[in-house]
Amino acid sequence: MSIPRRALFSLRTPRYVTLVPRSRFFVSPTTPPTTGEPLSGDGGAPSKTVSSAPYVVKNPPTFPAPADPFDAQKQQQENQQPKTYSESTKKLVMGVAKLFGYNSRASTAIRETGRMMKGIVDSAQADRAFFYDECKLPPTFQTFFQIHLLYLLILLPRLRALPAHQAPPKTTIPEPLSPSSPSNTNTSSSEDPSGISLSKPNYEAYPLELLNHFFEMAESEMRQVLGRGERERVVRKYLMEFGEQWRGSGLAVDYILGLGQSDSVELRSKADLELAGWVWRNLFQSRGMSAPDGALTEVEKNPVEARLELLLPEQIELVVKFIRREMVRLDKISDVDVLAGNIGVWGKVKE
Repeated sequence: MSIPRRALFSLRTPRYVTLVPRSRFFVSPTTPPTTGEPLSGDGGAPSKTVSSAPYVVKNPPTFPAPADPFDAQKQQQENQQPKTYSESTKKLVMGVAKLFGYNSRASTAIRETGRMMKGIVDSAQADRAFFYDECKLPPTFQTFFQIHLLYLLILLPRLRALPAHQAPPKTTIPEPLSPSSPSNTNTSSSEDPSGISLSKPNYEAYPLELLNHFFEMAESEMRQVLGRGERERVVRKYLMEFGEQWRGSGLAVDYILGLGQSDSVELRSKADLELAGWVWRNLFQSRGMSAPDGALTEVEKNPVEARLELLLPEQIELVVKFIRREMVRLDKISDVDVLAGNIGVWGKVKE
């Protein structure tokens, strides 16, 4: 199955950056913890001692990211029990919101990509049993980051295919937090007839705001993992490392999509193989297993590990088919619906 041409990246992804060395977020649960490992600073003496044991992520992420990451439970309860307001209050809020540009392009891009990100979080949580129970991925922050990044990289090509200056449709107040189902069957789009716009083009604004939502959530989860007393310099250092992972993964997906659109039959036939390799490197390598080569002499001693090795190709195939399937689904959604955040519900990886 080939990738739709309109889903092809526009190659605006920053240059490739080599993945960073292993850190506390990358440690496999099978790695024996060590004590007394100094956390080095910027050339100075270590200020505290940490363990190399993995940080386990147990709870689902909170989105939107709370103002205080250490009080996320309160916001989760508020999201589950939305407040009710009188009709007079709603009318007053709607009037003020419209006055301050609720339906402006910039505000719409922030709001609708937030709904898209909420859909990604919900879908990743719905497939938690597949990733953590069936695939046995370690429940670390690194795995959390890569699973959500997988969904993000599936959606970004569709956002980069949006028309530059088409005005987004006006939306009602309030909107649901999660993305709605597509309603517009017309896939054609029309540009702003004036041809003049002071705001960023849609194919830049929507991907940028989606990435902002993603990294705000990642930072919030990271601060919970590191603890309240962690230094700001350390948090920023890890955020830069994960930003480099996004850049490297984004360019790798660019390359794979480019193979799928090549005029060469030989290159097109390599697209799925490259995609399978990308899935293994970014998801399955974290569980500490080597790529399957048919030699099971070592793992045969452990029946559980032997079974995981045997199931690895099938699990990678499921993820590859999921990526292809969701890209095709997103490609069929009209520009009007995408601009309005109506990208529907993500499918399950194992269908």
